[in-house]
Amino acid sequence: MKEKFALFLGMLSGDGHLAIRTKKQGYKNYSVEFCNTDIQIIKLFDNIFYDIFGIRGNFHPRTREDRKLIFEFRKYSKDIFDEVASIGFPIGIKRDKLRIPKIIWDGIREEKIYFLIGFRSEEHTSELQSHSFISYAVFCLKKKIIRIFLRHVYF
Repeated sequence: MKEKFALFLGMLSGDGHLAIRTKKQGYKNYSVEFCNTDIQIIKLFDNIFYDIFGIRGNFHPRTREDRKLIFEFRKYSKDIFDEVASIGFPIGIKRDKLRIPKIIWDGIREEKIYFLIGFRSEEHTSELQSHSFISYAVFCLKKKIIRIFLRHVYF
């Protein structure tokens, strides 16, 4: 597995999901979706998505009452949906069923680090923009929650 795909899975695990929408006519739409309040993170996700799958998604802002503006990325594609779901990524709301994909557990050290970087990207946008991914990973390792998470993923 490549580091970029691990980063994609981490970001999707942190702020994204796979969705199935049923239309009034009865047919279903399958999509990969990602949300964040930082447009730079959305653009990064779109670029990673393009690098991996060779196709761009759409993103737009959505206002929420008494909350920050949020940006939503969405790409309808049954093929991409199936590819991501086939590695064990949950479909729908992840609240009680999100797990670290086996492909990450079995991956090399760098892939695990990139997964963690993606998973935590929403909290450290400035570090993600101004540092290399490796220096960002070191920054994240200083956080207690990441050290605990790494014990389960890495060691």
